[in-house]
Amino acid sequence: MHEYFERFEQRASKRSTLRIVRNIIKPDVKEVRANELTKNSPWPQPSPMNPFELPSCVVHVPEKEIEHFIKKVVRRYVKTIQTHSFKSLTKGGSHKLARKLNDKEFCDYIFRTCFSKILSKNISPDEHRIFFDVIEDKKEYFTYNLMPLKTMKTYPDMYTEGTISLFEKKGDQLFPCAIYIKQQVVTPDEHDRWELAKLYVMQGASIILTACIHPRIHFPVDSINGITKTLIPKEHILFQLLSPHMYIQLPLNFAVQYISKSIAHGDQSEIYTPYPCGRKGFFEQVALGYRGVEGNFRYPKYSYPLSVERFETDYSIFLEKYWLCIYRFVKKIVEFIDCDSDLIRLWANSIAQYVPGFPNAQQMLKKDVLAKALTSYIHNCSVSHAVDHYTYSRIPLEHSPLRIRIPFPSPQNSTFKLDLKDVVTREDYIRHKFANLMFFKENNLTLLADVNYAFKQPELKKLVREFHADLKQTEKEMPTENYIPLSEIAASIQY
Repeated sequence: MHEYFERFEQRASKRSTLRIVRNIIKPDVKEVRANELTKNSPWPQPSPMNPFELPSCVVHVPEKEIEHFIKKVVRRYVKTIQTHSFKSLTKGGSHKLARKLNDKEFCDYIFRTCFSKILSKNISPDEHRIFFDVIEDKKEYFTYNLMPLKTMKTYPDMYTEGTISLFEKKGDQLFPCAIYIKQQVVTPDEHDRWELAKLYVMQGASIILTACIHPRIHFPVDSINGITKTLIPKEHILFQLLSPHMYIQLPLNFAVQYISKSIAHGDQSEIYTPYPCGRKGFFEQVALGYRGVEGNFRYPKYSYPLSVERFETDYSIFLEKYWLCIYRFVKKIVEFIDCDSDLIRLWANSIAQYVPGFPNAQQMLKKDVLAKALTSYIHNCSVSHAVDHYTYSRIPLEHSPLRIRIPFPSPQNSTFKLDLKDVVTREDYIRHKFANLMFFKENNLTLLADVNYAFKQPELKKLVREFHADLKQTEKEMPTENYIPLSEIAASIQY
């Protein structure tokens, strides 16, 4: 705020005869529409799209951030379109647009990628009833519930289905047992129906992950970003700690939500819009992920985490190891911050008004709460965000279509035969390919592994060096598979 007044004082203190005459002849009224403070102060507000079901957002993104976003990100979008469009549109149709996936591939995608976030060994009574004839005693089962997709309204000649999949777990492997789809239970011995059912699950997982689950990483934390930039002076340790992890987030998230050319708006005149639905369908999924799905514990209402969200797979362990690594660093930095200062109290209380579950000033006085809150923001914007993109973008497009053109057959259709050439059109595949290149695949600008903080104190600089070393050691000692190399983890939400 003080910077704004300084700029105004510098301009207002300079008397100009020419400006006096100009203001008499033609008064400048542009500030009535949007003065400098409103335009460049990123204070959050309720969502203009749906204030009751979508996260608060930052509409007044600072102009410099927008310009940087255009230079660093939008130009890449344009270059990708220009580089790949002619080849994609003129290339022959010999490439398979959809492929059968064997049961092991199917299980690996569900169990060993970001898709595993909604895999659960807590089987609901309804699921027990659905799979009653399949479930056997003394066996360990997991279910994979994609029923929130059943309400999606698609474009003509495109189909989605809410599904529930049942898996048996043996050791560290999953084995598929059955898929509930369109009020029927399909099993592996049904061949063509089974193959199409698996593609519907993969489609549902892709849509739910990218439009319902992953946006919980993107949008709710915009308020933390905007309030920090508005309230906290740049020389403050808190600002210096968060600044590298706030980079380019606001203009990117604004563009996704409110720019008509966004992938989320589904303009079919754009070559990179791959979803089977338009803007309304996409943001209905975002709202489901934020407000939660009543009666479905796999889709809880959003609440800001002070620890790693728990999943039923090693994906959760991977995330936790990096959260603890970041926490060890942040806890030491927080010792240099006065948690009970008027500034930190105002900061915490302001964010708590916009971000459900974020601790207020009174809660910040409890041991480690500030450290945990800051750790979760850094972890959310770096590791959690990057690993979702990395694992999803490497699933073959032929195995995870976002559009399906064959309706799932009814039980009465006993003669159904699956022809994979009818599942996805060439246009569907091209749209998905461009979306993957432009938005899903990682495109790093700054990295967590060598993130630079503007700390001045020698002791803080020493802690940064120790943090860099600890990150490398964490990767080296990871007890699970390495879902993403440390060298590919961005420092902030950059794509």
